[in-house]
Amino acid sequence: MKANKVDLEDTIDVDGLAETLEKLGDICFEKSEHLVSNWQDAGAAAQWEKAAFLIHAVARKIKL
Repeated sequence: MKANKVDLEDTIDVDGLAETLEKLGDICFEKSEHLVSNWQDAGAAAQWEKAAFLIHAVARKIKL
């Protein structure tokens, strides 16, 4: 667990917090698409999509 935290901190140090959040938001969108296309789980997909929108919104605010 600690190694993952260090890896995330290293990513933030290299790319910046806003860019790291953008990447996390993109991953959420990809998970949403995967759930719809492979598992037909619209409910879980909607939750991932909502997370993606919120994370992207925070990333945009940080960039300002």
